[in-house]
Amino acid sequence: MVTLVTSFAGLVALTVSDHGVSNMREYRGGAMNEAETREFITRQFGFGTAGTPVPEVDPADTRAIYDYQRKLLKDCPSGCFTGMEIYKQICKPGSDVMATVYRMQQFGVLKMVVSQLSESAHESADEFKRIVPLLDEHPDAVCRVTATLPMEWIGVGVPHRGLPFDLDEYLRRIEEDA
Repeated sequence: MVTLVTSFAGLVALTVSDHGVSNMREYRGGAMNEAETREFITRQFGFGTAGTPVPEVDPADTRAIYDYQRKLLKDCPSGCFTGMEIYKQICKPGSDVMATVYRMQQFGVLKMVVSQLSESAHESADEFKRIVPLLDEHPDAVCRVTATLPMEWIGVGVPHRGLPFDLDEYLRRIEEDA
């Protein structure tokens, strides 16, 4: 079984399986067991309670993070970690930074999966090919919809299938807003 655990590391999600937990232990110097790893992630990244709604956020903040992450990908194509203090500086004072980052991170997961599947021999590759330009060519619409779309928190270590939002609704709203 694979558990999707959001890592808030830019656009990348951390997939934790039996091997992933050991990878996290190696990252932290080998000192943490699975329960300690989950506690560390929760403490560091402040997840909401699994299955509860993620608050709506300011679209200007989602756009600021979108722009920052695009620049980061150009400056550091092999990947970089961005701490929450950086995101706090990017968002407006008083913003729910955790919810904003989580929402944009879920967009990043979607973008990564759709991009990979659109280039594959997957039976739905043609459908994914339709989605890629929609996400790439309409950043303002993507950021506005990502800020307000109903979404749920995924808990640390809680098995979860799929995205924490309705993909069809997400795409419909972006198409309408674009």
